Formats: sequence, structure tokens, C-alpha cells
Amino acid sequence: MAETNPKKGIKIPNATNAANRVKTRVVKLSLTNLIFIGVTFFAGLILLNSYNQPSLGVEVSIDQFLRNIEQNKYSSVDIRNDGNAVGREKYVEVLSTETQDNLSTSTSRPAEVAEINFNTGNQEYIDRGSFEQKTIQDLINVLKPASSISEIIAQLRDGGTRGEISEIYILDSGVVVEWQGATDWLIPDITEMSLNAELRANNLDVASLPVEVSILRYAATIVTPTDFQLAIGNDRYTKVWQTETGYFARVNEINLAQNYVGFGSVTNDFTRLLEGNGIDLANPNVRIRALPISQIDFASVINLILIAGLLATGFFLIRSMNGSSGGLMKFGQSKARMFFGQKMNITFKDVAGVNEAKQELQEVVDFLKHPQKYIKIGAKIPRGVLMVGEPGTGKTLLARAIAGEAGVPFFHTSGSEFEEMLVGAGASRVRDLFDKAKKASPALIFIDEIDAVGRKRGTTIQSSSTEQTLNQILVEMDGFESRDNVIVIAATNRPDVLDPALLRPGRFDRKVVLDQPDIEGRKAILTIHAKNKPLASEVDLLQVAKRTVGFSGADLANMLNEAAIIVAKENRKELTMADIEEAATKVQTGPIRRRKRSKEELKMTAYHEAAHALVMKMTPQSDPVYRITILSRGMALGYTMPLPETDQLQMTKTKMISKIKSLLAGFIAEETIFNDVTTGASNDIERATGIARQMVKRFGMSKKLGLVRYGDTDEESVMGYGYSNKNYSEATAEIIDDEVRSIINEAYEAAKKIIVENRKVLDEIAEKLLKDEVIEADVFLDFFSKIKKAKGAIAEK
Repeated sequence: MAETNPKKGIKIPNATNAANRVKTRVVKLSLTNLIFIGVTFFAGLILLNSYNQPSLGVEVSIDQFLRNIEQNKYSSVDIRNDGNAVGREKYVEVLSTETQDNLSTSTSRPAEVAEINFNTGNQEYIDRGSFEQKTIQDLINVLKPASSISEIIAQLRDGGTRGEISEIYILDSGVVVEWQGATDWLIPDITEMSLNAELRANNLDVASLPVEVSILRYAATIVTPTDFQLAIGNDRYTKVWQTETGYFARVNEINLAQNYVGFGSVTNDFTRLLEGNGIDLANPNVRIRALPISQIDFASVINLILIAGLLATGFFLIRSMNGSSGGLMKFGQSKARMFFGQKMNITFKDVAGVNEAKQELQEVVDFLKHPQKYIKIGAKIPRGVLMVGEPGTGKTLLARAIAGEAGVPFFHTSGSEFEEMLVGAGASRVRDLFDKAKKASPALIFIDEIDAVGRKRGTTIQSSSTEQTLNQILVEMDGFESRDNVIVIAATNRPDVLDPALLRPGRFDRKVVLDQPDIEGRKAILTIHAKNKPLASEVDLLQVAKRTVGFSGADLANMLNEAAIIVAKENRKELTMADIEEAATKVQTGPIRRRKRSKEELKMTAYHEAAHALVMKMTPQSDPVYRITILSRGMALGYTMPLPETDQLQMTKTKMISKIKSLLAGFIAEETIFNDVTTGASNDIERATGIARQMVKRFGMSKKLGLVRYGDTDEESVMGYGYSNKNYSEATAEIIDDEVRSIINEAYEAAKKIIVENRKVLDEIAEKLLKDEVIEADVFLDFFSKIKKAKGAIAEK
């Protein structure tokens, strides 16, 4: 039974029905699921079986194992704590001119090996086909002599400069260093004892070296010339080293034999068994060592992880197969959110400062609402509308307003949501999105940040999958099928990187530009965002709009929100002009930071900022000084804030030069007053250089270079395209550098003259800053009114 809401007539499920639904949500054990569970179970059994029976080599009897040790057939014997002992065959063979049937007392010293001539004798092996394919000359490595053992120690410290060291062999009268992919080294006239002494002198030992160190009495066995040459014909060796005393060879890993014996059923102490059979544990011909084997080693952990992964995969596959839409196969479906039948709380009335853009988009909305009046006159609906504007100008907000005004299905997505790790997923999502929009037509599609997938094709940062996504968007927007009732609206702040095919008429027919709001627009935006905020009677939004020149819509909203936070923290009920002023300053420069600074640092900061303000005041077309402070905000130790009187759409050459002068003034003041400079002017120099370079390269303000533009729009976007923006010669680049330097130098001299001639005013401003920390515009202007009165009195005399 379901309960009914008497107010709205909506059926509400009761607790009993909810419990019943919970009970019915069980995994359906269909035939497919049972087969998958069975396969997973048996795969786990196979993995566990492979773990419990690791490969130890060929099993031999205890007697045979002991006999092999006595006959010096093993280079090492590992006595494991799991009841097994493993013997490994010798992997170096040393040539001997004598046949030795019993090698139990052999030490395999190369010094006892005589050189053999392979050009005479043993002709029957030279005629073998396998030996003709690989002769001794194909394998012989001529060892490179090293100057001393210190050279190899230096190589071991830094890991090697010519390759990686794979192994070190200690002979009785020398050391051989085997390299991977490089000529092997021979260090003559050094013994095992002298090598250990050299290592200890360098705080090293054989056990701590990062490579395997083998002594030939452990690793080598002696073979006859006949067996040696036959082994070459059978590809037993990978390398053959030639020394002054003879040859020794490295056996191929695949040809090495490994035996093991299970002693666990006979004895618990295999070492005592060896000693009881007369085998010396310190035998110089074999390395016998105890090897503890952990019950849970790295391989077992990997196997357990694999088993858990298989079980988890099976569980999620079962859940997805029991789902209604097959979740694992949704990667090709669009992630766009559709708003239809939902009343959006934002309309065009809630968007201010972009009247021209609203007018353009209002026509689109009107066409969707009343298509017949346009069709009768022969007008076609725009295929696409591209909204372009700087961050914070309201592109996404305007799109939400379109959703509130249109009254048609509205699909909202972003460029990044088309991309996926799977190749082709982006193109599949584009097709799915447009298919849904066509079925719901008339409809709107809004793609935010389209530059994520719409960048120029053929560039270094554009991947093949992203190009597929872009190609699919191009096809969907202007394909063979009619799409008269689906409009695409896209937003970006990087129109310069978009592919030209995306911008042509027929795809994006309209380009709506969202500029920074002017004073009237800022006032309208402030009015909207101040609706739910209690303002004091003294607050004049027009004055706030004048104060916030250069603020975007997002900046204004953030400013009022910061002001409200300030009021809430102080438990007050109204926002005052002081709160809004503090919030505006915080948005522009950051919060106040009370850094501990010395008097000398404060004095230098005061003169630095006073010089900025002084030169701003004394240069033509400079913006009026609004505030000077030595309070630290953000990354700045102090700042001088100019405030334009009107919105500025363009700049004159005079204004730009004045800007450079004022930027250099802080550096000049430090240099003039203190005969020293600080790093505080680094950002000023950077900005001044940027302005001068733009004057020369972009604005044609250089007489030497004339009215020619040098370079592309901006270096960042060009780097995104994958090619250089330098479209001028090196000789021209030198002239550009000279012109930029000339502008900076002339501005420097002019600013320095202003500071020197008005030193007294500079001192007064700096002293005032040290006393009050902040100087507002009216106080700052008083300094110059005093100068005018003084000059007038002098003129009267």
C-alpha cells in the first residue's frame, strides 16, 4: 500500500514497500553468471596451484645431489627452509689443454690455462654446419684494459657512464668487468685480497656493490679444448673472453641446468647431512648458503591481488548485467545534462552589462518559440552561436539564462566531457548528444569551453582522438541531414585557437562578444547582486561602479560577497561603503598580511611607493592616484593604486610612456635615495618591458621599424599551435631589442629627473606613509597644492 500526500496528491511509498524492494534486489544467478563465477573460481585455483608448486628445476635424488657437489658441478647450493635444496650449474667455463675427469679439487684458475690455436687441429668440428654458422671469432671479446681498480670503483659509484655493469669476475691475477652493450674491461695484476682492500678504502665491500660479483672458483669449471669448441658449435656460449693466459666463456642462461632435492622427508638439518657425507661447507669450489623462503613472498601477493581483481571484476560485471542499461557500455554516451520541464531560476532579467549579447541571443530564443514568423519571410535559423569573452564576463551565466527563457529542451555540456581515455569515445558522445537533441527538437545545445576540443587540427597539442571529436562536431553541425531545429551555442575565452572550419558560416553563424562592462553595466550588475544584501543608506552603487573600473561581472559578484562576509564576521547588519571598499581592494590585491619588517625595509618600501605616485602625478595622461600604502597585501609589500576616471577602450602612446615612467620610478627612488636596489621592482620592470615591446612589435610606435607588426597574436597561443611566432629575421630582432631598450632608457631618464627635481615632495610623501601607512587621494593632492601656493608666492615676490 502507498500513502497519499493530501496536499499534492503524490503517492509516497511506505516503509513496507521499501523493505520489499530491498529484499528483491538480489543477484540473478543466470547461466551466464554461473559460467563466469565458475571460470573465475578455476582461474583462482590455477593461480594458487602455481604458487604452491614453484619451479625449482629438475629433481634428483639425495645421493646424486651430493655426488654433484663432490664433483664440483654446482656454482652455488641454496638450502631453503621449505625442505628443498637447489643447486645451480656453473655458468663460466674455462678452457684447459688437459682432460680432467675429476674436478673435485679444481680451482679453475685461469693462470693455469694454456692458450689454444683454433686454426689447427680439431678439423672435424670446423666442418660441422652449426660450427660454420658461429665460429670462435664471432664470439671472442677483446677485453679493454682499465688503468686501475680505482677507475672501476668510480664507475660503480655513479652507475657507469657507458652502460650498466652486469657482473664482475674475480680471477687469480685480474678482474673482468662485464658491461651491457659495451666493451668489457680487464683490470690486470689484482687479486681478490687486493680488491677487497681497495673497496674497504672507499667505504665499500663486495656485499654492498650494486652488481653481482663472482669468484671463478665458485662460478667456473674447466673443459677440454674439444668440448670447448663443440660447445661453440652448439651455441652454448654467449660470450668468450680472451686473455693472455687463455680463454673463458659465459654460458647462455637457457643452457644452464638447475637441480633440486627434497630433503624435508629425510632430515630437518641438511647442512648436518652434508657434513656427515664429508662435504666441507666452506668448500672453495661451491658457494653453500642458507636461503630463508617467506611463506608469503612478492609473487604470492601479486597472485592474491590478481585473484581479488578477478573476483571484483566478476562482481561488478554481474551488477552491470543485472542493471537496466549496462553500465560498462556507457562510455560512448553523452554526459550532457538536459534541462526540460524544470523552471530555471535565471532569465535575461538576471543578466546585466551585456545588452548587445542579450539582444543577439534573444532572437535565437524567439525563433525557437515562434519559428513560423521567420520561416514565412524566408529567414533561416542560425546553426550556431559562439560566445566569446574574457573569464568572468558572464558566458555561462548567459547560457543558463537562455535555458530559462527558451522553454525548449536544453542540453548543457563542456568540451572536456567529450574526451575519454578510450579512443573514439569523444566522437561517439558527440553523435549521441546530437541524436538526443534531434529527437527532442526544437532544442538547444550549450558547449562550454569548446576550445578544449575545437583547437586547430594538425598542431602538436591536438591528439588524434581530439581531432576525431572535432571532426564529428563539424559533421553534425553541417552534414547532409537537415537540422533546422537544433541550435548549438558555444562559449570560449580563446577564439584565436579554434579551428577555422568551426568558425565559418554554416556552423557558427554568429559570434557574440562579451566585453568588460562599462560604468552603467557595472551599476546594473551591482544592483542585481545586491538584492539580497542589506546596504547602508550611505552606499551609492554609482560611486562603487566608478571605483571598480576594469572589474568583470564575476569580480563584482565576488566583491559584494566578500563585503557581506566582512559584515557577518563582525556581527553587523548592513554593508557600508567602507566594507565594499575593503572588499574591492581585497579582490584586486589580496588580503592584508602583517609581515614583520625592519625599519629599513619599511623606509625603502615607502620611498618606492611614493616615487610611483609622484611620477604618476607629474606625467601627462597618467591615471589619478587613488591610494598609496605600505601595508602588505598578497605578494606585494606595498602598492600604489591608480584609478581611471573613465572606461578606457584604447591607449595613446603618451599614456603608455607615462605608464612605463611610473613603473620604473620605484627602482629609481631606491637607487637615488639608498644607493642600492631591491628585488621589489622585478614585477615593475617586467610590466614596463612588456609595454615597450608591445609598442614596438604590435602598435607600430617605433620610427625605425615603422608600421609593421612583428610576431603573432601572443606567444602562449602560438606555442599551443606547435610552431614559433618569430616571423622576422635576426637582424630585425636586434633592432626590436634596441628600440625596446631605447624606450626604457628614455623613460628611466625622464622619471629620474622628476624624482630629483621633486625630492622634497618625495620625502614628505614617504614620511607620511611611514607615519600613517596609507595615503588616500585627497591627502596625496594636498602635497601638490602646497607646492602651487609656494610657487605662487615666489612669483609674486
